[in-house]
This record gives sequence, C-alpha cells and structure tokens, in this order.
Amino acid sequence: MFQNLDFLAYCDTQIEKPEIKQKVQKLIEEEKRKSIKTINEYLKEITSQDQFNQEVDDFLLKELERIQKEKENRLDFEKKYQDAVELDLDSVGNDVEKMKEKISLMKQSLENQKIKIVNTELLSEYGENLHLQFNSNLNSTKQFYANQLQKNQEEIQELNNKRMYLQLLEFKNIEKMEKQWNDLVSKNFKTRKACEKMNQEFEALNEVKKAKK
Repeated sequence: MFQNLDFLAYCDTQIEKPEIKQKVQKLIEEEKRKSIKTINEYLKEITSQDQFNQEVDDFLLKELERIQKEKENRLDFEKKYQDAVELDLDSVGNDVEKMKEKISLMKQSLENQKIKIVNTELLSEYGENLHLQFNSNLNSTKQFYANQLQKNQEEIQELNNKRMYLQLLEFKNIEKMEKQWNDLVSKNFKTRKACEKMNQEFEALNEVKKAKK
C-alpha cells in the first residue's frame, strides 16, 4: 500500500509552533528514557589509549621494543626450552620438583621441535611465498568489496539526488495548487459575501414594494 509513498524530506520546514515543539521534545525525552544507559555511560566503558597502554602485558611490550630496535626475533620460550636442554640432570640432584620441571620443559621443547618440523615440511610443500599469494588474494577481495562499496554509495547518492529533484518538483506543484486553492477559497468567500449582499438588497426592495402597496 505504501511502497510508492515518499515524504518530502528535502522540503520539510522547521517547526515554528511552540506547542508542537513541546510535543516533539516530549517524544524525544520518552525515547531517551527507554535506553538502558546514557551516552556518557557507554563512552566510559571504552578503554582509553593511555589505559590500554598500561594494561599491555610485558611480553607484548618487549616484542614491540624488539621490533623498534630491529633486533633478531628470539622468543623467551625458545630460550627457556634451550636452557632446559642444556641443563645437566646431575645438577638437579635429588630434588623431585626440579626434576619434574626439567622433564616438563624437555617435553615442551620436544613439542616445539615437532612444530618446527611441521612448519619446515609445509614450507617445503607449498613454498615460502605462499603467504604472499594469500595476501594478494586478500587484497584482491578487499579491492573488490571496496569497489562494490563505492558503486553502492554512488547509486545511493544518485537515488538521493533523484528523490531530491522529484520532491522539489512536487513541492513546487503543491505550492502552485495551494495558491490556486487559496485563490478559489478567497473567490468563494467574496462570491458568498456578494450573494448575501444581493439577498439583503433584494429583501429591502421587496419591503419597499410592500410598503407602497
């Protein structure tokens, strides 16, 4: 029923009547009260940049520092595994807890070596530049959607321009018809007044004729 209905959004005038403004403001306040939180309460939940920097863990800070100084990437856990392998079992002695810790680190080191072997096999099978191909595909996909977004934005802008043109055109027609309506109302009012005056004059003439008889 309303699929072809389009309000004259580009032609709407500002509300001037105080009573209407008051009703609109009342509706706004009622809608705001429906919200669980205020805008400021939502903003407080967003972590500030300074707070974020303070909450960054030591590992990430060290890694950022390493990147800035362009040092070779040697992660702490690799050094930990290497220290575990180089640690002499005789130095542990009869300490059971240290022995368990030593064995746990050696198992972790072994698992780390397995992961390195898997990575090496993957590099051997797919090549070292496979990630570049994936990145290229991602860039192509990104560019495709960027072009699609731009196309959609242009279509939306074209539609809005068309709507504005049609609305302004219809607004002129409405103004023209409104003027014609006002003119007709004015003419009808004048015609009615003239008819009333003629009736009064006619009745006055009839009274004069009756008086002469």
